[in-house]
Amino acid sequence: MRKILIGVLFILPLILNYSCQKKEIPKEGEIKVMYQCPMHPQVIEPKKGKCPICGMELVPRKMMYKEGKWIPHEEHGEIEEKEEAPLLSSVNIPFENQQIIGVKTMKVYKKKPFKTIRTYGTLEIAENKIYVINLKFGGWIEKLYADYVGKYVNKGDKLFDIYSPSIYQAEEELIISFERRDSLLLENVKRKLKLWGINDFQIDEIIKNKKPSEIITFYSPYSGFIVEKNVFEGMKVEEGMDLFKIADLSELWVLGSIYEYEIPFIKKYLKVEAESPYITGKKFYGYIDYVYPDIEKETRTAKVRFVVKNSNFDLKPNMYVNININVPFDKEEIVIPTDAILFSGKYNYVFIKKGTFTFEPRTVELGPETDEGYIVLKGIEEGEEILVSANFLIDSESKIKAALKRNLIHHD
Repeated sequence: MRKILIGVLFILPLILNYSCQKKEIPKEGEIKVMYQCPMHPQVIEPKKGKCPICGMELVPRKMMYKEGKWIPHEEHGEIEEKEEAPLLSSVNIPFENQQIIGVKTMKVYKKKPFKTIRTYGTLEIAENKIYVINLKFGGWIEKLYADYVGKYVNKGDKLFDIYSPSIYQAEEELIISFERRDSLLLENVKRKLKLWGINDFQIDEIIKNKKPSEIITFYSPYSGFIVEKNVFEGMKVEEGMDLFKIADLSELWVLGSIYEYEIPFIKKYLKVEAESPYITGKKFYGYIDYVYPDIEKETRTAKVRFVVKNSNFDLKPNMYVNININVPFDKEEIVIPTDAILFSGKYNYVFIKKGTFTFEPRTVELGPETDEGYIVLKGIEEGEEILVSANFLIDSESKIKAALKRNLIHHD
């Protein structure tokens, strides 16, 4: 009996100790972040630490409890895995040392960001500014006023004098219908002459003179430079023949390439500036006219067409130009300089100044890059003071301090 009592007294503390230390059994299908060894996946712990087999740091991983064990959750539908931010620590730096290492800070406030996207291209004649002078009647060119390629003509300038039997006959019909007061015939003849390119003042002059003219002048319906000429004095011309091609160079096109990641900023009618390396100190202004619908597979770029104003004709077709696209943002954002950001793979961080001596690391979620730095989506509040110089020195100090603290924790 005595032996039995001694045995019970010996076993009872063990049972009580086991019941106190008994871990709560997870529920079937429970999902949580556990810590697993990359080299020995059978080692799974609920907290950070090192693998008892190889000593490697355990890494966080989303796991599911199923059939009495933890298994990777990816096998049952992937959920985005959140990686831990870089392990850093706050740093205290005396004011004298801050001056020595060149510490500079700035307070951040919301403002409307601005972004400039740069590209380049070659000027070309705008397709919608090219006009063809095409005859709707036949005849012989008596005199040529637009007598060379490159000549500039204004709308209403003389292009050529022509003798045309068709025009002469229509002039006679015009005079007869007027004298007979045949308004229906008169209007029909007027319409026919207008369709052939004869102006109202010429029709009125024929009626006034009461005599058909053997030679009639053809005037330019457009302003621009003659870029193609297919006619000479004395030449017989046929109905439907293209005599001139006139180009209005007051606006030119530029085809530029925009990288794939910049496409979301590109919108029709955004203002642009053009600069030519051959015309120093002068800018030319325009807008985005069209964004082509496809992406170049090899270069990962999209073609964009720009319209550039060229009122003084300083720019010439086939000239090379640089294009600056001015992208305004719709609302105010917190923008921080690029020098203030420490880029660390998935996570990026800055140092926030706390008080006079303390610099606290803070992870930030960055938005698009602007001319003044990056937009901050999360991580910094308006009015906070950030470090903008000596970042790498303070970052090194922060990492060393964090590593020492981590080693002390693991040692304990």
